Amino acid sequence: MISDKKEVSVRIIPDFVSQRSYILKSLAEEIGYIPVRKETLVHSLFGGIKSEKFEHTCYQIRLRSLEKNFACNFEALDQLTICNNVTPVNAGPWMKKLQEINIVLTDVGEKSQPVQVLIGADLLGKFLTGQRRVLSCGLEAIETLLGWFLRT
Repeated sequence: MISDKKEVSVRIIPDFVSQRSYILKSLAEEIGYIPVRKETLVHSLFGGIKSEKFEHTCYQIRLRSLEKNFACNFEALDQLTICNNVTPVNAGPWMKKLQEINIVLTDVGEKSQPVQVLIGADLLGKFLTGQRRVLSCGLEAIETLLGWFLRT
């Protein structure tokens, strides 16, 4: 993630279901992004539950791939917490298979950091390259312009 003042590596989660994209409020403030506008939303949750009205600050953010071969600007709403306990990809037979087919994952290991950016359905389609591989274990590797991710 890049701003005029700072550059930091962030943990991103793609979400085909969320209608909007989000950034941690603390990260937006830390990196020095300037608010674009405010939006008041009601969130519809799993099971038909609806949240109370909540005011989000919208920021224009800039992401760049770790390889520095792709960068983009887009709007994201702030959120105090994006999601809890999303563990990185752990070791397993799928890692050897991914290595054999030259797929490199960056969110691996034992240490789990908070998810700082959620790329929702409003933007995710623009990031997809069309490359995907289904592993024999059932996991699907999907390539984006920011790198590969796994989904079940």
